[in-house]
Amino acid sequence: MKTYYVSPSDITFLWSDCPRCFYRKVAQKIERPRGVFPAVFNRIDQAMKSCFLNRNMREFSEDYPDAVFKYPGQWVQSKPVKVAGHDIEIVFRGRVDGVLEYTELGENGKPIMGVPDFKTTEANDDTLAMYGLALHTYAYCLENAADGEFGAENVEKLGLVVFEPTTFEQTLGSEPMLNGNHIWVEFEKDMDAFKKWMGSLAKVLVSDTPPNATEKCSYCNLLEEKIAEREGSLVSA
Repeated sequence: MKTYYVSPSDITFLWSDCPRCFYRKVAQKIERPRGVFPAVFNRIDQAMKSCFLNRNMREFSEDYPDAVFKYPGQWVQSKPVKVAGHDIEIVFRGRVDGVLEYTELGENGKPIMGVPDFKTTEANDDTLAMYGLALHTYAYCLENAADGEFGAENVEKLGLVVFEPTTFEQTLGSEPMLNGNHIWVEFEKDMDAFKKWMGSLAKVLVSDTPPNATEKCSYCNLLEEKIAEREGSLVSA
């Protein structure tokens, strides 16, 4: 039995960008070069989580969920998903930004839970839509946790806590401040659609050949250019 490990971040930044790069990393263990990710974004992310930790989000804005933010950076891992007709299984795993515990109770009398993802980015529909699939993956991990792994019941809410910097302020003798818009973007949870997508994922992973690259993938385009150059030099030699 071969096991493929899939992280929500790979789904966001590889699957949605270029299925071929995703296949190379997950199925062939060939990672594309890492881009430069400024450390300042991690610092903003950690500062946001520290601010909200163990507090009801509604304290900060009426637009935020009526829920307490808990368990930042918690590792989650799903039970293996068997692929019918193939000797493989898929395991989803990664670190969730945290969990929201709502004041509202579910049908079982326990609090409704939510999955938030903290982002410092431009607040437009095209940019934010790419995170929906990853949020569903975290929800699946929580609801179908592997033995001994962190899990949760009543995971009904998914959303982004988005900070969009707009202004910088500083006065004589004061600390500088980065200000901006802070919004909650909720996604409708649709696990039926997610499970249908899992079928598409399985078809890609069981294939002996990688899927086509997207035209916009600069990594694949560069690789093809280098291969063509090498083949051309071999022929001329």
